[in-house]
Amino acid sequence: MRAYGKLSSELIKSSGVHQGCPLSPFSFNFVVDMLLEIKLSSSKFPGVELLPGDSLFELKYADDIVLFNEDANKMQSLLTTLSNNASMFGMRFSPLKCKIFLQDWVALTPELIIRSEVVEHIDRFTYLWSLISPCSLVCVEISARIQRARLAFANLRHLWRRRDIRLSTK
Repeated sequence: MRAYGKLSSELIKSSGVHQGCPLSPFSFNFVVDMLLEIKLSSSKFPGVELLPGDSLFELKYADDIVLFNEDANKMQSLLTTLSNNASMFGMRFSPLKCKIFLQDWVALTPELIIRSEVVEHIDRFTYLWSLISPCSLVCVEISARIQRARLAFANLRHLWRRRDIRLSTK
């Protein structure tokens, strides 16, 4: 590193990757895939059945993970195991960033726990810009998209009103 015209001694990185390094998301996804593969292959984690014989266990995109299950005890077991195994890789799940979304669990409202903290229940969530809600009606999703579009246009209003910018540029 060069500071004030002088070269410092060599900086040695002993672990991890630099922020912004192209390997960072790859290594994160590799570890998360391995954690889920270890747990899912070592247990009878059923996920949810979409079609006869086809089950969905998880959705992953970047650092967002959605886990599916129809049994609260098995979900708690999965969360506990994932949390414990993640610590072996220097990672940890933040209970504040984790949420529980229940669909068709009318009679039961389980408390799921990560590292001694209860995970918050939510009635809807957004995944990859799509609103997931228990009613499964498209009108809720359409309303959410219209609201996002309205907000985007409102954020551009000051540009449309500027007279020093040509219309062709706008």
